[in-house]
Amino acid sequence: MLPCCAGVSGLILVTAVARGAEPQRPASVHRPWLRTAPHAARAEPRVDVAASSAEPGAAAEGFERRGFFTRLALGSGVFSAGSGSARDTRSFLGLPVSFEAYLGGTPSPYLSLGGGYARDAVGRLSSTDERNDGDEPRLDDTSFYLEQLAAFLELYPSASSPYYGFVTLGMGTLNVRKTGDDFELPLFSWASHLAGADPSGVIATLGGGYESWIAKRWALGISMRVLVGVLSSEEIGTETAVNVLMPSLLLTLSYR
Repeated sequence: MLPCCAGVSGLILVTAVARGAEPQRPASVHRPWLRTAPHAARAEPRVDVAASSAEPGAAAEGFERRGFFTRLALGSGVFSAGSGSARDTRSFLGLPVSFEAYLGGTPSPYLSLGGGYARDAVGRLSSTDERNDGDEPRLDDTSFYLEQLAAFLELYPSASSPYYGFVTLGMGTLNVRKTGDDFELPLFSWASHLAGADPSGVIATLGGGYESWIAKRWALGISMRVLVGVLSSEEIGTETAVNVLMPSLLLTLSYR
């Protein structure tokens, strides 16, 4: 009986010693759900590295005008003009091909200032006289070339707005050309026409437009303008007033 009890007691003691020898595991390892479950249920906020590295206002930076600018425009519209005396007025209609080139600077995020050259080549001309008395012109082989050098002002509602308004004011001429006339380079003969018999005077435009940026410094857009010219010519000792009105739609390309 004693040997049996001694054997059982020894087995219990060995077992207890063996269990006591096992290293105690931290509660977090032994029962991991106690700590990890709440963290797993809560989604960690996602950090967008690209967005965090971008500077404030980077998305709108492309629309900010700054420094030197160049603006080119090409389009068409409707040319209309009136001349003559109170007893016999004459009106003209034609189809223009319009080109503009302006350059300057941006002293403020809200405006640009500059100057440049504009040319409207008017073809498919027709005229109507108030009185048909035999002095009506033949315009089948005639074209008008309206040229001007002008100051340019562009305004923006906000520094990053793609919308803008503009106004120009300058001096110009309405050069009358026949099919057989010698070729003239644009702008180079402008001064001689200004002092010659062709109608010349003040030309102003008012318009607005929209730009969409296609590269870091380049923008493509569309604009509308209304041109008004108050011109006069003196030929054979007679001074004649010529008033021009021309709405146009233009495609624009700008470098900012």
